Amino acid sequence: MSQSRQLAAIMFTDIVGYTALMQENEQKAVALIKHYNSALNQLVSLHQGKVLNYYGDGSLCVFSSVTEAMNCAVELQKELQTEPAVPLRIGLHVGEIFFEDEKALGDGVNIASLIQSLGQANAIFFSREIFDKLRNQPEFKSVSLGLFEFKNVSEPMEIFALANEGLIIPRREGLSGKLKDISKRKKGTSKKLIIAGSIVLLLVAIYFTRNFFTGKSTVTAKGNSIAVLYFDNMSGDSTQDYFGDGITEEIISRLSMIEGLRVKSRASVLPYKKQNRNTKDISNELGISNILLGSFRKQGDKFRISVQLIDATNDENIWSINYNPEEKDVFEMQSDIAQQVAKKFQIKLSDANQKKLVTAPTLNPDAYDLYLKARSLFSLTDGVGGNNIKSIGYLKQSVQLDPSFSAAYALLSENYVSLSSIALDPKRWLDSAAIFGRKSIDLNPESEAGYIAIAKTKLWEGHYDEALKWLFKAHDIKPFSINQIIQWVYLRKNEYGNAYEWVEKAIEFDPAEASNYTSEADIFFKLGLLDSMKNSIDRARRMKKDIPGIDWSVRTYYLFSGNEEEYTILCKEAFALDEKALNYQKGIFYVIQRNWKKADSLYLISSRPDDMDAGLVNIRMGKKEQGSIILKNTIETRKKFLGFADEWHNFDISRCYAALQDSRYIHYFNKAVEKGWHDYTFFEHDPFFDDVRSTPEFKKIWENLQQQNEKYKTELYAAIKSYKNK
Repeated sequence: MSQSRQLAAIMFTDIVGYTALMQENEQKAVALIKHYNSALNQLVSLHQGKVLNYYGDGSLCVFSSVTEAMNCAVELQKELQTEPAVPLRIGLHVGEIFFEDEKALGDGVNIASLIQSLGQANAIFFSREIFDKLRNQPEFKSVSLGLFEFKNVSEPMEIFALANEGLIIPRREGLSGKLKDISKRKKGTSKKLIIAGSIVLLLVAIYFTRNFFTGKSTVTAKGNSIAVLYFDNMSGDSTQDYFGDGITEEIISRLSMIEGLRVKSRASVLPYKKQNRNTKDISNELGISNILLGSFRKQGDKFRISVQLIDATNDENIWSINYNPEEKDVFEMQSDIAQQVAKKFQIKLSDANQKKLVTAPTLNPDAYDLYLKARSLFSLTDGVGGNNIKSIGYLKQSVQLDPSFSAAYALLSENYVSLSSIALDPKRWLDSAAIFGRKSIDLNPESEAGYIAIAKTKLWEGHYDEALKWLFKAHDIKPFSINQIIQWVYLRKNEYGNAYEWVEKAIEFDPAEASNYTSEADIFFKLGLLDSMKNSIDRARRMKKDIPGIDWSVRTYYLFSGNEEEYTILCKEAFALDEKALNYQKGIFYVIQRNWKKADSLYLISSRPDDMDAGLVNIRMGKKEQGSIILKNTIETRKKFLGFADEWHNFDISRCYAALQDSRYIHYFNKAVEKGWHDYTFFEHDPFFDDVRSTPEFKKIWENLQQQNEKYKTELYAAIKSYKNK
């Protein structure tokens, strides 16, 4: 039996729906197969290929050149769109094949066949091996469809679709083929479960919590789960809103201390604030079974607070409690609510849990009131500026009234970290933040707040390992509450396998938390896996659409995938009350698309007419002197900020120098990478580097970045495989 081996570009083809057509209309089916065979033989021969096998309505072809194989595929699809049109799907791969008695065999043949099975009519799918060999050939435009797990293939594979004119780029969720049935995974070699109902429950759990490839999500309420909605202010005085917000967030914090109870985060319930929504709808959207509602009326230092616990699955009231506490008794009320909830779920509190629940953060009601005002301002901004200054003022008054108020020191620290991002001397603010964070821990080492505060100072200083050390201490105190922060630090460290693991831990704990999937999307975005990113954000949006973090992720996807219509719709929703900010966001899209005229018209009437993007636009519009001034000013400003988030400041300096065609861009780009910068998607689309992309120096930078990106993707794929096999 003779055998020979060779490396080849392999093309598998298949006519979609041919068997059914033969049964319905034999004459039409025969016409299609004749058109297909004629075109295939002619074009494969033209491109120095060979048809090795026919499979009735499909074929296996090989080529010595990847370029010839792809050109053949493109021309074949073009020809088969003429009448009688043939609905053909094509899959390509590069691999070793061998021949036994003139029959082609090998893993390469098998993989090409699997890729073809995933395709749709008038589409060309191919492997990363093909993509790598064609990436520098501009005549071939491609789109990554993300990772797929094929049967009998150990590693997940990234699949691409050719995006040339006239070809179909299918939506990922509409794809099916010879993929692994993820629902049948099992640990080790355990025997099959006998009871069918148990199998169904197990498969649903695995499918929902771990299968990001299919993108399907049906949020299911779970028993020991609760959302605390923001308390309504019935006082008729909006200046008292901060009190209701503070009570709500404190109750969320206290309930989060109870082991065995899944509590929705502040960010998850914030969109429902002042929304008159049906509790059953909220339950379905958040994936919880119970909702705590509340209202308060404040007169002087007297309160009337009403609380209801609702079984949201049937909208029935479980219990209602009215409290009439004085200001000094609010802590006792919060502890009682937490214990009543634990009792409802029949959760036996440990001594440590019981102690945490009944311990008041301060015994001084005035200090606590100032803390709640500060907390409301900090939560309101979730950003930087005047509210941080006001928040700090309240907190300094608070700790003067109670110097032992640990939570106030932790919040002071977080405010200082926020302000460091806009300060010309960030180190001074971060040093103060660290002092306040340590003070918080010294006063109450059993609270996670101080550890998180110090971790954030280390994060912004670029000391990621130190940040993780403090975060792990916080995680030991309150598990699952900071998984996303830990993931973010690993992302900054470019440890994508670890980042993925922590996101999946968060998803496993709460598969109905939409922000978990945006965190997953962040990983894919940084590595250029836009279709996998889209899959994650689609899952998030199906759970809850109007959360700012989700909208930001979706806008980012549409920005870099070039979908103007969807991007504009989301921008209008997000910036409906600020036309200048809306113009700036729309301008960003046209900068990425290199539509300089539209970008220029928008930046002129935007909130940031002197932004560095506007500098580039001015240069492209022929206003070189004006644009150069903006870019040079940006460079000087960024240099002043070095020492804080250095990777991005160095990268922005590099971008400006590149736009000015100044070779110093190389030095600052290398500094950015040295400091941990890696954002493949952004760099691939960034117009600031257009004038230097053809230079040998840039090509070297691009090659190094691609190699590093492949390394990171390999680490991610390994983590995905490992986690899914657990």
